[in-house]
Amino acid sequence: LWLHLGLGRIYAASGPILTTDPFLHTASSPPEAHGWLADVFLHEVAQWTGFTGLRVLHASIVVVFLGLAWWIVRRETRSSMAASLAVATLTLLAAYRLVQLRPQLFSMVAVLVLYACFLSKAASIRAWKLAAIAAFAAVWANVHPAFLLAPILSAAAATGLVGMAITQRGAVRWNEDARRASYLAGLAVCALAGACLNPDGVDRLLLNLAAGNGTASLGAVADEWGAFPFLGWPGGNLPPTPAVWMAAWTLFLCVPALGLRALVHSSTRGEDDDGATRRLLDPALLGLAAASLVAGAIAVRFLWLAFFPILLVTIAWTDPREAAPPHESRRSTGGLAIALVLPLAFYVFGPWAIVGQFTNASVSAYQRAFPPERYYGHAVWFLSDAGLEGNLYNPYFMGNFLGYWLEPKVKVFANGSLRMSDRVLATSHEIVSRLPNDRDETFFDLLDRYAVDVFLGVGLPDIPRSRRPWHYTTTHLDREPGWILVFRNLESAVHLRRDAANAENLARISAYYRRIGVPFDPATGFDVARVLRAAPRWAIEQGIVPVDFQALQQAASTAKKPRRMAARDRLASIYVALGLYDQAIELD
Repeated sequence: LWLHLGLGRIYAASGPILTTDPFLHTASSPPEAHGWLADVFLHEVAQWTGFTGLRVLHASIVVVFLGLAWWIVRRETRSSMAASLAVATLTLLAAYRLVQLRPQLFSMVAVLVLYACFLSKAASIRAWKLAAIAAFAAVWANVHPAFLLAPILSAAAATGLVGMAITQRGAVRWNEDARRASYLAGLAVCALAGACLNPDGVDRLLLNLAAGNGTASLGAVADEWGAFPFLGWPGGNLPPTPAVWMAAWTLFLCVPALGLRALVHSSTRGEDDDGATRRLLDPALLGLAAASLVAGAIAVRFLWLAFFPILLVTIAWTDPREAAPPHESRRSTGGLAIALVLPLAFYVFGPWAIVGQFTNASVSAYQRAFPPERYYGHAVWFLSDAGLEGNLYNPYFMGNFLGYWLEPKVKVFANGSLRMSDRVLATSHEIVSRLPNDRDETFFDLLDRYAVDVFLGVGLPDIPRSRRPWHYTTTHLDREPGWILVFRNLESAVHLRRDAANAENLARISAYYRRIGVPFDPATGFDVARVLRAAPRWAIEQGIVPVDFQALQQAASTAKKPRRMAARDRLASIYVALGLYDQAIELD
């Protein structure tokens, strides 16, 4: 969201065509305006309503998506129970996407609108819809890169019809399928034409093919573009979770089985009185389900497209031709079982293990606009308040947040836009490890190569969460003669390169500390022990020490032995985290 809010602010001020990257000093190209309209919209919502307005918008889009999905399933099955179970299953598979406020939410709603209005069997065939889908695709192409789903899904629906019609015996059915397939193919062509109405024109259609040339590969983002692990049991806190994995595998098995069943049925049954064979399933929906599963297999982020396989399975499950009492009884029993299992699957084995970290049940958490501790906010506010300028090194996961708050004075090393090369992303990991790379370049060589002026170190030594990288760079530049410490707290540090080019930055920092009454020596840098003595309240506010630091010091000196020893142990740990090793050794 931070990236989209930052770009929206820039697009609103200067238009969608940018000649340079406003955030990255390592960018290989300026940003493409493939979601500029959504970015501007999100920025304006934030400007007028603040973060509360963004939360209301987020919840509203999710309600619209799930409500529209329920309505579509209810329309096609005439069963409220089936619709509810289908949407609950969809929520299980799409939760990781629904919990994040991104322009992709607009695409998720757009896909359901596309199906309901243009692709479903219930949607009438009208010539004016060819113009309507062109306009629809034109707006979509300016909102989110997933606009290509409009022509792709239209073509998939047409392919499903053609494939099934080839197996038919009746001329009436062939003519009907050919007419609808031609219409769907026309929708695909019109959607492609409409999508060209964007700042990049026809080039927008080719951007996905060009991805990887000078930009980091999508596979570098483990929780976004990882392929579905068919043969590997999922684990850790990256999607898919075990419940999602099992639900997806069920769909991967059911859809081909239903397709084969429909194929056998259409090739062995005779014609009805009207000359057409009776069908169990809509071939267009079968094509959509197949295309959705292919997308989910390529990248787990597309598992939300499981709406189409879920709809297909639900229609087959509620087939009115199997409404005899034994079948109806089995359906009711199966529905009850699913209703009981889904909540357990969601919270115990499903997405809650991941999405729970994005939410907090306490009211106090939602009284804040956002959790700054997630992005080491004190160090970011220092960079902003002191007015530093230049090229910053930062961990990848902080890039969007830093760009939003520090643009245009500071440019970051890496961010979620992936508009830097694979080499830059690899260098970022090499800097974190602080080991020479395969070209015998040292940590300092890498900082020199990218002309880094300011180094933002973050984290404490810790065991990383499963399948997640852990960033610990806080002490990477401690006591290095070519760098000066300008800010330090328990979990972050800011170092400035000592050279003539950074003389103005050093002057800004000195003026900032004079202004707020905190000691700072431009020759020796930020002295944590001195700051603790001279500005204890400011030190607490900036996360240099915890809020009970003074009470902890007193307990370490005067409390009774068990409490005194515990206080000394914790106090020594704080000193170690701040680099005050002599004080920690004295306590030991």
